Amino acid sequence: MSYSYSSYSSSSGGGAGGAGGSLKLGSAGGFQQVSSFSDGGTYRTSWSTGGGGGRSSYNAGSLNASSGALVPVSRTRSYVQYGAGGGGSSGSIEANEKIEMQSLNNRLGSYIAKVRALEEANRNLQVQINEASSVAVVTDDGIDWAAELAAAREALLAANLQRARVEIERDSVLLEVNQWQDKIGGVMEQRAILDDELNMLRRESEELTMEKVDLEGQIEGAKGELEFLKQLHDQEVTDLKKRITEAGSVEIKSDYQATDLNAALKAIREQYDEIAARNRAEVEASFKGKVAEVKVQQEQSSEALTLVKSEVSETRRTVTALTAELESLKAQGFALQESIASAERENASRLESKIEIINSIKME
Repeated sequence: MSYSYSSYSSSSGGGAGGAGGSLKLGSAGGFQQVSSFSDGGTYRTSWSTGGGGGRSSYNAGSLNASSGALVPVSRTRSYVQYGAGGGGSSGSIEANEKIEMQSLNNRLGSYIAKVRALEEANRNLQVQINEASSVAVVTDDGIDWAAELAAAREALLAANLQRARVEIERDSVLLEVNQWQDKIGGVMEQRAILDDELNMLRRESEELTMEKVDLEGQIEGAKGELEFLKQLHDQEVTDLKKRITEAGSVEIKSDYQATDLNAALKAIREQYDEIAARNRAEVEASFKGKVAEVKVQQEQSSEALTLVKSEVSETRRTVTALTAELESLKAQGFALQESIASAERENASRLESKIEIINSIKME
């Protein structure tokens, strides 16, 4: 029985050595064989036969690439009634199945060996290409300009990184300066608020001083009024005594009337004494209460004034410290700007020198 080659397709990867494909063999006498392999190392073959009146199909088995052993998978047959005008005999096909399978497996094994050889050659070529691409380019004058260009690129990259770093530091310093300016503005606003409160406390202190003077005047007036009441009381007592003395020269007709007069005088005297004592106590209590109130208000005003003065002093010290720190940060910002400008000039000069070297190389 002869076979004719019909078609073949395969694919392989250069890195890992994976491959896959199928091999379709021709037919002879109604017999057709198809073999396929995958990148996992498994190869399968199937074939079918048919004559004029019937057809049989077989899934013969799989071949492991590592061991080369054929592993049977399944086998199916289908028969129909054969006609008289057919091609081959079913009895002869069944008799030659094992011989045909062995021949096909031998051909498949040789094909696998060729595929492995091609993959190994592909890997060797890839290694040679990588080695050739890693060799440094050296010109005829013996100078490795690739290394010079790489060094120039690295220097330029380092300069750009340094410039970016300096710019970041400058932006950070400017941000910090702005933050300190905002803080100083807030402190100045607080200082203005404290100044307003201090002025208000001063006005309140002046008002309290005026009230104190007014109360002192009222106290002096109350003292004068009390003195006048005392004098009036003494005058009334003196007049009453004179009247009593003058009345004493009148002839007293009975002891009962004298007793009533003495009782009346005593009652009048007690009434005046009670009125005078009550007025004195009220004036003294009012005076003491107002004096105590004035003293408390004065002490509170003094404490508030002292506290405001201490806060103002602390605010002034804080403003002075912040101003000094702001000046220091400004000086640092100017120094950073100068260093940035110097780095830019130095990088520009280096870049120009490298460009001149590259241009001279191109001219040569």
